[in-house]
Amino acid sequence: MGGKGNPSMGKTFDQGKNDVAKLCRYFETNRQLFLAPGVKEAHIRQSLIDPFFMALGWDVHNESKTA
Repeated sequence: MGGKGNPSMGKTFDQGKNDVAKLCRYFETNRQLFLAPGVKEAHIRQSLIDPFFMALGWDVHNESKTA
């Protein structure tokens, strides 16, 4: 890919890679909070899962309004 990525995705490969690395650091820093009993699945999804797929170029919130 050479860092260019897919223009329709809005991010380069390197930007996505950096975003995933930031999420990994965020999880490691807050690991005990994420693994605590009673933590809500919605919180995990909003904090880690959705941003992960967005870093990969997915339209998680269907902003393109496609099926």
